[in-house]
Amino acid sequence: SGKSTYLQQICLIVILAQIGCYIPARFATLRVVDRVFTRMGTVDNLESNSSTFMTEMKETAFILQNISERSLVVMDELGRATSSSDGLAIAWSCCEKLLALKAYTIFATHMENLSALATMYPNVKILHFDVEVKNNRLDFKFELKDGSQHVPHYGLLLAGVAGLPSSVIETARNITSRITEKVNLSHC
Repeated sequence: SGKSTYLQQICLIVILAQIGCYIPARFATLRVVDRVFTRMGTVDNLESNSSTFMTEMKETAFILQNISERSLVVMDELGRATSSSDGLAIAWSCCEKLLALKAYTIFATHMENLSALATMYPNVKILHFDVEVKNNRLDFKFELKDGSQHVPHYGLLLAGVAGLPSSVIETARNITSRITEKVNLSHC
């Protein structure tokens, strides 16, 4: 829906403005930053024999050890390279650390549970890129809006857009239903 492009644009606009260049805006108020840190993309690092998750953790550790309250931190999908429960725990913990350090942070994620941070911290703002579901297909609006948006089975819908065979997606839907049913039974 455009979030990675949006994140990159934020970094570029901050750098352009800070060196005195015009930026593509009618009006903007931007902080002066001492450093820009990014944690984006997924890739194994063959040179250091690091998996995607290890690379993600090393980059995050570097950021957390070197930021100041005047830094800009842009993180995209922290915690996606490990199990969903560990990924959520790490992402949540890193968000709280960044909040404590008061660094200006933009954090993109599909982990809907992280939006609960907005109820705990008054300086957290939740935004989403609008997407509509029409006939079991995703219609990306490329429009940033306030609040969170829940799209049931977003991953399955996106897999269809990417061209996964319908038989694979149908099997995934059945597995998702069984997992959801199992989780609901365990909460009874």
